[in-house]
Amino acid sequence: MADEKTGVMQAMRETITALIGLTVLTITVWMLVDTFQTGRQPFSPKDKDEQSARIEGYNRQKDVMLYALTLFGTVMGYYFGRVPAELRAQNAQQAADTAQSNLSSTQDKLAQAAATTAEASSALRSADEAHEKEKSDIKSNLARIKPLVSNSVQGQRKTLGATQPPPEALGLQQAEYLIDDLLQRLG
Repeated sequence: MADEKTGVMQAMRETITALIGLTVLTITVWMLVDTFQTGRQPFSPKDKDEQSARIEGYNRQKDVMLYALTLFGTVMGYYFGRVPAELRAQNAQQAADTAQSNLSSTQDKLAQAAATTAEASSALRSADEAHEKEKSDIKSNLARIKPLVSNSVQGQRKTLGATQPPPEALGLQQAEYLIDDLLQRLG
């Protein structure tokens, strides 16, 4: 409904502008033709007063015609300058609307990316916390196992004395070294 009213108003404005332009053009052409016809008449009448009156009339006519030409130039300049300017304004408005739409779309995508980043950051913190808890649990379990293994190694050494340790004792000794290494790497 609003577009129809805008279209009707635009058509009326164009029509009125065209009528004003045609009216000014008609009056200007009429004045130009009349001035030329007056200028073509000879200025040598028998009476000196009549000659000066004709010259004075011609000069007034010429001055009025100059004003009419100025008005005609202004009206036509406005009319022919306004149409391209309106087209440029419409194109600029469309470009601005497109840019605004693109900006809104980009802002929406940016907000989605920020939310996804926040979720990923939260998940990373949770994973880091779980990792630290697992690391702590492993340390405590290894710390509890180490004395048991050390005691077993010590007990087997005492039982066997200076003789060659059995393969089970070597395995426990390797386990003890591995536990020490793991504890050292875990921190």
